Amino acid sequence: MKIGLLIIGNEILEGKINDANLRQLSLFLRQHHLELSASITVTDSEDAIHLGLKTLFSTCDVVVTSGGLGPTKDDVTKEAIASFMGRKINYAEAAYEVAIKNYERFSRPFAGKEHGYCFLPEGFVALNNSTGFAPALFAEHSGKYIVCGAGVPKEFKSLLEDHFLNLLQNKFPVSSELIESITVRTKRIPEEKIFGEVDPSLWDKLSHLGSVSSLPTTMGVDIGVKIKAHELQELSSKKERVLAIFENSAVKP
Repeated sequence: MKIGLLIIGNEILEGKINDANLRQLSLFLRQHHLELSASITVTDSEDAIHLGLKTLFSTCDVVVTSGGLGPTKDDVTKEAIASFMGRKINYAEAAYEVAIKNYERFSRPFAGKEHGYCFLPEGFVALNNSTGFAPALFAEHSGKYIVCGAGVPKEFKSLLEDHFLNLLQNKFPVSSELIESITVRTKRIPEEKIFGEVDPSLWDKLSHLGSVSSLPTTMGVDIGVKIKAHELQELSSKKERVLAIFENSAVKP
């Protein structure tokens, strides 16, 4: 299952705020042996959102969007997705019920059935937002799936924790690839010395088991290995072999 993220918001591209949802989604997926395949950040415009959706749907099974679901005029995500898919936006009683419950949870008055939160693109399902007001959204599109969440980090996080796995658990075969990332931090040895002098064959040995990365930090060097398998037992075996390579190497954590 390939998953892509479309981050929507002028304020991110203008440097006014930092996006936190890319990291949140990536970490969440890693915890469940999945990975993020691609991420694109676009402005609050229908053309930009259309291009982002077209690009991600061309390679991904699931597209997650972040941002643009609020009540202001620059929140155009629903309209852009609807026009991209050729769907109309209609009043949805289920969306009204989700929205009013969200407002009641925070003891806030709700404007009623004319509020934008009550209108959805055809075929979309409104999802409860346990930490905010705007309902999250879910739909199928040409045999693939789209999950839309608010850009506010705590609301995006609650979408992942409350809904993401439940929405997709029956959509893909159980034999889907499992993924885990292993990171070993070395200390007081420069990156070029680790792979050039201390253990020149380390990278190649690890590469036989997974994708290797090296990230220098102020504390040392983080050597990462991303392993993949179709069964938990195979994944566990590969992890043990990666750790054994480090145990038998001159490079020590």
